[in-house]
Amino acid sequence: METIRPLRIATFTNAYLPTTNGVATSIHAFHRALETQGHEVHLFAPSVPVGADGSRVHRYASVACPGPDDYRIALPFSRGPAKALREVDFDIVHTHHPWWLGRWGLNYGRRAGVPVVTTIHTQYEKHGRCVPFHRGTVERLIRRKLVAYCSRVDLVMTPGEARKTELEALGIDTPVVVTPNGTDTRAFREASGHVPRRRMGLLEDQPIVLFVGRLAPEKRVDVLVRAMATVVKTAPAARLVMVGDGEQLGALKEQSRQLGIAPHVIFTGRVAPDEVPAYCAAADVFATASLHEVHPISAIEAMSAGTPVIAPDTGWSQGLVKHMRNGILTGEQPDQFATSMLRAITDHRLRRSLSEGATASAETHDIAAATQRLVGFYRSAIAGARTPVLTARLAAARGRHR
Repeated sequence: METIRPLRIATFTNAYLPTTNGVATSIHAFHRALETQGHEVHLFAPSVPVGADGSRVHRYASVACPGPDDYRIALPFSRGPAKALREVDFDIVHTHHPWWLGRWGLNYGRRAGVPVVTTIHTQYEKHGRCVPFHRGTVERLIRRKLVAYCSRVDLVMTPGEARKTELEALGIDTPVVVTPNGTDTRAFREASGHVPRRRMGLLEDQPIVLFVGRLAPEKRVDVLVRAMATVVKTAPAARLVMVGDGEQLGALKEQSRQLGIAPHVIFTGRVAPDEVPAYCAAADVFATASLHEVHPISAIEAMSAGTPVIAPDTGWSQGLVKHMRNGILTGEQPDQFATSMLRAITDHRLRRSLSEGATASAETHDIAAATQRLVGFYRSAIAGARTPVLTARLAAARGRHR
């Protein structure tokens, strides 16, 4: 009987800690869980100005990306990563972006004869606004580049069912599978919200509507602020708590002042990852107005703490939020969000029911189980590469690489 040995995995990503976003958080959670399950994971990412890494995190020299967020652009030909790629006999390459390090990971895998899988975390084609050029042209170019990249890998993974459907509709002929994001549900389930409430000067019974994430235009956080202006007319003790940072921080503070609700909106700024569970536990409800998500880790974390989620009734949310079971699906406008927020924070029986549903549904996103599913897809991709013709081709490529 063949012994199933641990895998040697090369992970390539354009964003990793201490960068704070959902992709970096998800990659870190899987990285730790894979190592806990005995696999050897080497992570390749851009360098950062501060922070310490383990021995298997290999940083490319990098420069700051233009803009307000803390993204870095990796530079090729860094000695540390090149040395690791020469010395380790990897079983599989996992990329997390279709360009920059994702491209380098794909090229390495093809040269070394190692199967390559990729995770598409984001609706890249919906973000043409980020490039100062004709939006339609940029989005068409992104779609072509995305399809071309995915057509070269052995397996495409994505966290949400709706995103799988979108990718297949783009014409990607590589198999696409769903690999939901996971989190340490136990850490959130056992968290206490007392400390953040005291830190913010809030009473234990003051209602909190929570948002965790980047304060960026595509997150539509301004919708939550406008909704809060309506909420406080009925529930003046309620607070909207924004955990995160981003380019819209100043504009959102000014919006709160203009609406006359500045005392009701708390901006915590960026917090350490190990503090997020406490903020989720402190909240009565988590809200996001974003229309373009895939499978947001922040919503999963909130539900893991027993905090129900309010989200717009759109493609991504329908696969995660079950209306009136673990959260509330609502319309896209501020008044619709306000109605849902008020219902969640004033109807205590409903809130308890939604909280129980959130905790139960979060268990399906436990990181240990999610990692086992991921490893199953790794092994399937490796096994799929072992056809007679391709085996010879991979062996030849390995020989050339060495």
